[in-house]
Amino acid sequence: MDVLRAFAVGDSLLGTRNVYRRYLDARLENAALRTAFFEVRYDSGRTVLLCHRVITEKVTHRLGSAARREQVTYFLKEGTGNLIVPLALNHKALLAALRPVHSPALAAYASERALKLNRERDVIRLIAYYDTL
Repeated sequence: MDVLRAFAVGDSLLGTRNVYRRYLDARLENAALRTAFFEVRYDSGRTVLLCHRVITEKVTHRLGSAARREQVTYFLKEGTGNLIVPLALNHKALLAALRPVHSPALAAYASERALKLNRERDVIRLIAYYDTL
């Protein structure tokens, strides 16, 4: 398992394919995440949008049922560096995480296209534009 760096899982019924990677030499605030697999949500340029999911189940003994909770945390990795930073999906956090010199152009792009930066697909569109700058 130590040598495994990436794998993909496909769903032929839905026609989807999810890629998971781990970054063993990454610099992260939470050192435990160095060995975790991240779901790659965008990697078509110099910036990578990653997602880490933690699923917990709490069993209620009274009814014998389980409550499932999923916590999703997004991360941003830029360029060939080893730094992976947590990212909140909102306008302010996203513009702060990307290079400040491009903030005016990114804000204008998001406004022109009416991007809602709390939605993953719109964040991906903004990052794809950012990679062209």
